[in-house]
Amino acid sequence: MQRATSANVPLQLLVAEDSEDDFEILLRELRKGGYAVTAERVTSTAELDSALVRPWDLLISDWIMPGFGGLQVLEAITARGLDLACIIVSRRENGRLAGTC
Repeated sequence: MQRATSANVPLQLLVAEDSEDDFEILLRELRKGGYAVTAERVTSTAELDSALVRPWDLLISDWIMPGFGGLQVLEAITARGLDLACIIVSRRENGRLAGTC
């Protein structure tokens, strides 16, 4: 039996992120890892609401964004009763990324 690898598994990714640069870095690293990523970036509750009507494999969200953030993302997913894997990330004061599942 052939084992599935990231190189042959597409990834439908929704990203809540205010930084276009961080979004592009995330996509680049996932693609370097062999994922066939189709992604959308949202920066507001309205954009998130529109995006959540479509199916996603994973949602990655920044914790703190101007006027919007990880808490609102998690509340929107919970309110819709979605079964969607989420990763919340944030930068520490030293600029390093911190993450949680």
